[in-house]
Formats: sequence, C-alpha cells, structure tokens
Amino acid sequence: GRGEPLGATESNRVTFASGLPAETNGILPPYLVYFDTQFGSTIVNGMFMKYGPNGMAIFDDFQATNSFDLGASAVVHVTSAVNLGGVPASCHALRGRAAVSNGDLTIQSGGLIVGGAFQYWTANLFFGENGTGNAYVHMDGHTDSAKANELRGAIHCQDFVKFGAQTDLRLTASNAIAGKVELQDGGLVAAHRYALGSDVDLEMGIGTRFDLKTGAATCEIGGLRSRGRATVRPNGTASETLVIHPAANTTNVFNGSLSNVNGILGVTVAGAGRQVFNGASDYTGDTVVESGATLLLGDDGVLGATEVSVAGGATFGGTGSTAGALVLDDGAKLKLTPGTPLRVASLDAVTDASVTIDVSENASFSEGPVLTWSGAGPAAAPDFELVGAPSASRGAYEAVFDAEARQVAVALVFPPATTIIVR
Repeated sequence: GRGEPLGATESNRVTFASGLPAETNGILPPYLVYFDTQFGSTIVNGMFMKYGPNGMAIFDDFQATNSFDLGASAVVHVTSAVNLGGVPASCHALRGRAAVSNGDLTIQSGGLIVGGAFQYWTANLFFGENGTGNAYVHMDGHTDSAKANELRGAIHCQDFVKFGAQTDLRLTASNAIAGKVELQDGGLVAAHRYALGSDVDLEMGIGTRFDLKTGAATCEIGGLRSRGRATVRPNGTASETLVIHPAANTTNVFNGSLSNVNGILGVTVAGAGRQVFNGASDYTGDTVVESGATLLLGDDGVLGATEVSVAGGATFGGTGSTAGALVLDDGAKLKLTPGTPLRVASLDAVTDASVTIDVSENASFSEGPVLTWSGAGPAAAPDFELVGAPSASRGAYEAVFDAEARQVAVALVFPPATTIIVR
C-alpha cells in the first residue's frame, strides 16, 4: 500500500512492516518505517504514506472518522523536508486530521507539525534527537470550536514555536521544553500547570493570546515578554494564577494585557529576575511579589483593582499605576522615580515596617514625590530608608512621608540649626 490510499479493511488491524521502499536505497533499517496501526471498524478515507529523500515516512492528510493509533510502543521518525509556505524551509512535517496517536514520535532535525484540522494527538513528541531540536507547530486553519486541537503527549524540544492565527493549540501534558516558547500567531491554551515546561520564558507576538485552563488553578512560566499588544487570560469559569519566574539577570517586558475575561486571574512573581508590565491590565485577582522577585510598572503600565502584596526582600515599583491597594511587608523594597511617582489606590503596611526606597536607576535626579495614593493610607508611617540618592553639599536627601498630602517624596532635609552662645 505504499503511496496508495486505504479504504475499508476486512480486519481491524493494518500493519506496515515490509521493509523500506526502493527510494530509500536501503539506507535505513526497516523498523523506522514500521507502524502498528489499529483503526477498529473505522473506514479510513484518503490516508497516504509517503517517503522522503532519506526514506523516512511522511504522513499526509489523515482523515479518520474515529481514531488513528500508532500503538503503545511504536516509534516513528520523520525527517523529510517539505515546502509548506511561510515557514522555515529546513523544517520537517507531520500532518494529520482527526487523528489520535499513541507511543513516541520523533521528528529529526527540528521539525514542524502541521495539523490545524486535527482533534488531538496523544503521542509523546520528540523534536530532534532526544528532544534536542526546535519544535515548529503550525495550525493551518481549522476553526471548529468543538474540536479539541490538543497535543496530549509530552513534548520534548528546545524552543517551541506556534504558528497559525486561525486555530488555537491546547497543551495538556507536563512538557519538557528546554528553551523558550514563542507564540507567533493566534492562541495557545495551557491546560496543565507545566504545559510550558518548568520556568520556560513565554514570548508573545502582536495580537496573540495565552489562555489558562489548567484545572490546577496555577500555571508556571519563566519570564513573560511580548513584542506588542497581547493578552493573557483565564479560559474557563475558575480562578487561575499565573506564576512568573524571570531568570536572574534578565529583564522581561510585557506590553500586553492581563485580563479576567473567563474567570479571575491572579499573578505571582517569584523569580530572581525582573518582570515589567507596560500595558493596561484589568485582572482583579491578587498580585503577589515574593521574596527575591522584582515587578515594575512601566510608564504605560496600569493594573486594575488587584491588591499588590510585596513580601520582605521583594521589589515593586516603576512609574505606572494600580487601581488596587499596595500592601508592604517588613523588609519590602520600592524602586521609584522622584517627580514621576508610582500611583496606587491605597497604601498599607505591617506595623513597624521598614521599607527601602531605591532611586538609584534614574538618569537625572531631582526632588519630588515617588509614591502617591488616592484613598486610605497606613495607620502609622513605615520607616522609609532612601538609597541611591546623590550626596548633597549641604543637608541630605530623605524619603518624607506626608499623610495629609498622601504621598512619599524625596526632599533635601537640612539638620536643625545650632545656636552657639559666646560669653
């Protein structure tokens, strides 16, 4: 049946195990083109098996009315390059519609899965030898919302890149992605806490969407970045928390929106690097900045009615605003700019809190407010310590708390005058 379509079969089992076709010139061992394929009673329309220049198998247009099963121990290697238009020419392809596959599937030298019209794959996917290649997944136009469009098996790769604006892709396994996840077009749905792997950066293209539907109420990523407007949101009725782990010595700028939409979104920043929000967000779940982490709001960074809690040893700040409360723990740090204050709805702090205000990263320095609030302030002023200010020839710059003006400002403070009486 090489290169021929399969129609209805008399048995429920179809096996390709007859060795390599003539085109391979005997380069590869037969087991690389062995398929233990079970169709049940399904009639399979238009299934073609092709061979590329290296003798590896290419599947083109699975169209099974029920399922396609490679068998629990099947290993399929796909290395033949094909021209798919608009994608890297060196990529390789597996293409399927309404298909289910078990076992392991390896796409050598990187690879590209094309299958916008499929329902789900349950195979474990390896891109490159032992998952050392990049994964290019292109969704080519299937828009039926009833279809799952899922990769249910574990993905093993370096970078994972999703193409295709018309179709969302859902990742439902704990995946082993060693590099970054790049969302170039359309939507990506995380249906597992570690759908993007462990501490893997997410880079989003303009107009893309990252949906959280984990069932565990938490999704873990590395740094969050976008090249323009993009959206992160829950994709269900439950609350979801996005936990961001920016790597040490990195700055990750997200210019998009974090939104409630279909559920309540919360954000936790827990990594050792720096996360910057520079878009307008309206999520209302809690924002937690854990010890050692840094969350900054850029000039265009706006948060909705979310309570921002800054733990001891954590850093929050910037020049944006939030419509919620700012709560400071003892040992919290604020990174602020005199004259361009961070604006919050209300300010609170634990009793006898010691809070550091860091103004060291400003290109020019002047006096002025660094933090303002429009509502209630703390019952007692925290002990603010200013660091990073230049020295003055007379007096010293200090952080001055003003309950009536509802602000903390940097001001040059002179010591009290001393009167000397000479007799």
